[in-house]
Amino acid sequence: MTLVPRTLFGRNLLLLVVLIIASQLVSAVIVRQLIVKPRIDQLATFSASNLEAIRTALENLSAAERGRFIERMNENGGLHIELARDTVSGFAQPVMPAQRLFLRRLMELLPDDRTDVEWKTEPENTLWVRLYVGDESYWVTAAAGPIDLALPRTWVWVTLASTLLAVLGAYLIQRRLERPIRELVAAAGQIGGGGRPQALAETGPREIAGLAHGFNRMSERLQAADAERTLMLAGVSHDLRSPLSKLRLALEISAARIEPEIRAGMERNIEVMDGIVGQFLDFARPEGEEAPVAGDLNELLVATVRDHAGGMACEFALAPVPALPLRQRAMARLIGNLVDNAGRHGKPPLEIRSGCDAGAAWFLVRDHGPGIAGSEFDRIRKPFARGDDARSGRPGAGLGLAIADRIVALHGGVMTLATPAGGGLEVRVELPLETGR
Repeated sequence: MTLVPRTLFGRNLLLLVVLIIASQLVSAVIVRQLIVKPRIDQLATFSASNLEAIRTALENLSAAERGRFIERMNENGGLHIELARDTVSGFAQPVMPAQRLFLRRLMELLPDDRTDVEWKTEPENTLWVRLYVGDESYWVTAAAGPIDLALPRTWVWVTLASTLLAVLGAYLIQRRLERPIRELVAAAGQIGGGGRPQALAETGPREIAGLAHGFNRMSERLQAADAERTLMLAGVSHDLRSPLSKLRLALEISAARIEPEIRAGMERNIEVMDGIVGQFLDFARPEGEEAPVAGDLNELLVATVRDHAGGMACEFALAPVPALPLRQRAMARLIGNLVDNAGRHGKPPLEIRSGCDAGAAWFLVRDHGPGIAGSEFDRIRKPFARGDDARSGRPGAGLGLAIADRIVALHGGVMTLATPAGGGLEVRVELPLETGR
């Protein structure tokens, strides 16, 4: 687990939040040093001067005059002076940093041998200063209201509000920048899966709009190239069907004049060529034009496997699967290609299983042949790629898995290859339960 987000949105937002908080902290230090501290120093100096003036007055007055002086001072409010007769308890350290700073500064300005500076927090914040005058001492008390005012609470609340607004603004800015990037990533994923994404909106900042424009042009060129390749394959394959039909007809007409072994070999070669041409046509066929219809995957599996197994022993283990939105012809073509590949390159028995878990329905086709090395899995999924055993004389165009992979991506699913412990090749297809694309 890391504290740094993995997404660009999260990292940029974290950076902006850190910078905003750092700037507010720097601002707080500046306010403290240039505003709060000078005000507290000024207040402490003023208070120390007043206390020294009170001490001087008490020292220079007679006993009777002191009493009248204390009465007049107490009547004015703000300060209260009384003769220190009993021990006073309940002193404590101030809670607010500004109050502690004031108290420390006041103690520095007053002489230690003639003054005691204390603080009370209950029932309210009060400053207590004991002045020694001759053989007597007097308590001078004052409410801490002026000292509380030295702390700019309004500034604190304004700072917190501005910080929250700045963080909210940073969040909205990052969301606005992250949305087109997220759309671009999704569109790129669709292209990688063989799909055709919708054009991105070429709006927003110049850089984002330029990126969307470049991606749209790239997508259009890829689609044009794919359409040209598909059209070429379809045209060539269609043109080859006529000569193959003529070869098959000529072989039937001249069957009596050809030796049986030669005739059988020619028939096999024609069938192989016809199968390759059929794969070309399947690969060129636009699967996306077929609309998905809710259907039973297990029924489609049983019917298609029996049509393509060609007498190969099959073992079914089908679990209940809910109705899925399937392109029926495309899905039948996918299953047929997997069964044809298993029959062409593998060995019986052919295992067909299905099930449903983790929000997806799945089925797998497994043969018991020599299998394929794991390092070859990615390569043989590409068009015209063939495994080593296919190159050793086994017929095929190398399009079966490419067609299957494209149909799976069209349904929003995933196809994985594996080599089971008992040998052979296992092809597993997972399809989302919600909807096809």
